[in-house]
Formats: sequence, C-alpha cells, structure tokens
Amino acid sequence: MPTTRECLCCQEVSQVTAKAGNKCITRHKDFFGAILNPVVLQIAYGMRAMELHDGELLRQRTAHK
Repeated sequence: MPTTRECLCCQEVSQVTAKAGNKCITRHKDFFGAILNPVVLQIAYGMRAMELHDGELLRQRTAHK
C-alpha cells in the first residue's frame, strides 16, 4: 500500500467526466463557493473529526466487552 497520496486530475475520474464532460471541475461555477469556501471546509473538517472520534469510541467500547 502506498504511503503517499496520489494526485489525480479530475479528468481521470469517470464519475467526474460523466458529469463535467471535458471541462476541468475547477471551471464549474459552484466549485469555489462549495469546495473552497473556508466555512464549508471548516464544517466538513469538524464533521469528519466527529466521525473519527465516534468510531474510536465504538472500538474502545467493543474492546471492553
């Protein structure tokens, strides 16, 4: 398993090209508002952190049974 993340062009992802065609996803009118908005990113980060924390709590509870 690789230890570093790979960078992909959106054109290499079939689900993206099916929706966006030959245009780069960063050219979509909603990209910057929905993806690069600092508030949106902060909320998404917080939700992911809560998911990871909840998963860790579940593993701890399961281990103690």
